[in-house]
Amino acid sequence: MTGTFDLDANLFMAVRRAVADDESSRIRLLGVLVEPRESGGAFLVATDGRVMLVGLDQSATATRPTILRLKMPQRELDEWGDEIEFTPWDRSRLHMEIDGQNAPSVAHFHNPSSRGYFHALVEEIEDAKHYPDWRAVMTGKVKVKQVQKPYNDFGINARILSRVQGTEPALHLEQPSEDGAPWRIGFERGDLTGVIMPRLMETMDNLALTTIHQDVKARGDG
Repeated sequence: MTGTFDLDANLFMAVRRAVADDESSRIRLLGVLVEPRESGGAFLVATDGRVMLVGLDQSATATRPTILRLKMPQRELDEWGDEIEFTPWDRSRLHMEIDGQNAPSVAHFHNPSSRGYFHALVEEIEDAKHYPDWRAVMTGKVKVKQVQKPYNDFGINARILSRVQGTEPALHLEQPSEDGAPWRIGFERGDLTGVIMPRLMETMDNLALTTIHQDVKARGDG
């Protein structure tokens, strides 16, 4: 089934930070879910099973739901073959025409103001109906179950937070009211949000929330 997708490239790449590693056997988590809204635009969702990011792209055009896996080049080159020294998706559009033949298609990053563009490969990896119920995760209906003592404390992996922060100037965490429920991740930009599942930790390994927060803001991965 063919499909046309025109998205906010910066938001797509921000959400993409939460996709699973290439070595993951959970194929559907290797890509970004694009889910059109009846009122216009689309939700962009990515998760590796531990953290989930959700973007609301109100400018998006998406003809149908899908899961798209973007394969970036080893080096980012412009149309003349020169290496790009800036983030090519900043203030850009991401346009994709999927032919539905289970073969990679070309993803076009285009910046209307600078008229610059570059290409990557994109493939549709699975039917969108097989994607996890992201609304249940975001609303806290999915929880980490406490299995046995001494694993009776929940901690947050600061390394994961550092990865999902990317080049965002700041993020904040909102602790849930129930043990085992996901912690909400807030960004300064209003079109991006997320949650991170806590992990069971021994008490001696647990870190204070303020320590984790400061560590994430200081390091980043940009």
